[in-house]
Amino acid sequence: MSATSANPEFAEADRHRAIRNIIASTCLICLSFLLFNNGFLLLYLTKLGLSRETVLVLLAFPSIAHCLLQLPFAFLGDRYGKRRASWISSPLLALGFAGIILAGWNGLSTDLLMPILILGTAVFAIGYASYLSTWFALLSPIIPENVRGAFFGKLRFSWQAVGVLFVSIYSLFFSHDSELWVFQIILGVSLLALIIRYPVYRAIPELENTGRRGSFGEAFGSVLRADNYLPFCCYVFLLMLFVFAAPQLFNLIEKKVLNLGDSTIVWMGNLTMIGSVAGFALGGKAVDKLGTKSVFLGCHFGYSVVIGAFLFRDMSPLPLTVYVGALHFLFGVTYAASSIAISTEMLALVPKLNKSLATALCGSLTEGGKALSGIFSAMTLKLNILNEAWVFFGMNMSAYDSMLLACSVMVFLLVVALGLVPSVIRKSEWVPKMH
Repeated sequence: MSATSANPEFAEADRHRAIRNIIASTCLICLSFLLFNNGFLLLYLTKLGLSRETVLVLLAFPSIAHCLLQLPFAFLGDRYGKRRASWISSPLLALGFAGIILAGWNGLSTDLLMPILILGTAVFAIGYASYLSTWFALLSPIIPENVRGAFFGKLRFSWQAVGVLFVSIYSLFFSHDSELWVFQIILGVSLLALIIRYPVYRAIPELENTGRRGSFGEAFGSVLRADNYLPFCCYVFLLMLFVFAAPQLFNLIEKKVLNLGDSTIVWMGNLTMIGSVAGFALGGKAVDKLGTKSVFLGCHFGYSVVIGAFLFRDMSPLPLTVYVGALHFLFGVTYAASSIAISTEMLALVPKLNKSLATALCGSLTEGGKALSGIFSAMTLKLNILNEAWVFFGMNMSAYDSMLLACSVMVFLLVVALGLVPSVIRKSEWVPKMH
């Protein structure tokens, strides 16, 4: 049922205005999310003197909060209203980012650095979970089904394009070893975008009726009993567990082992985003033509090859930065195509009742896999159970390379878990994901 037919008073002009606010809100919030995933905050936290293990754990905070808090926020959204459940996201996102900026202030006591960083990152992560918990359910009745694919394609392209432009501009200010104030100015621009976003987000109307009764246990139980849905969510959890930390390990190798400059590492993150834009288009067409299981299978081999190929960087006839940049681009293509297949399968399997809670379950397990991917990597480095230097086919390797090799092998072996996917074949759905 379209939004206009379900809500006769919702005129076409109002719908177009709501769509503009949705796109604008997403483009404004994406600036802060991207800094967590494109190597920027890894460089910033390293600049502050944090250990590699601490950096990986802090970068996993948004995924941890999403995993633990998205279900409660989604339940509140189904019962009391989606905007009401997520209204706190805007001030929390802004306050959290302000704390991250404050942690790098020159006059700050060393004893306060870690508490402020932890508090700021945690507050931002809670706001992140609140925002995403009801996002798709809020948009669903606004966008008519017959234009949903085109809309989500436009939305995804818009925020990716804004993100690429943002990264391209600020990378011009980076040097081989950039000053701390450069990082803080870029963080300040992202904070300003979060503040501007608040009234834009509040202008998005909530059209779907709320007030569903019943306890959390009853609602959650109905979601767990949905046919084929929980096994699929478990498959996505396992996939993210073995692939999500790979770009961060790429960045650590580039910074700690290859001694690449800050500007080069930032551009590597940008290449991953550019690859994602290509992957969205290729993945959508592949799902439409071949079905989700074929795309999942191709992405498994793609992940394994791209992650494993990073170990052979010294054997490449190409210049190092060209070879590494190509792998970042291909990882972005593979990740985006995989996300299209995941979105399509999820929407085909999601139960009709308690839609916010059901989509939140998949999101929680997805983010749980991402969080554990970073935490396991951090714990492995902290325990020093891997050799810091070893030789592989005559090439010098590091502990980071050991973890990449393990990820490459495990994601290849995970092909057997495709039995959890019921192979629903349908048109691809462009769910507006930020990861």
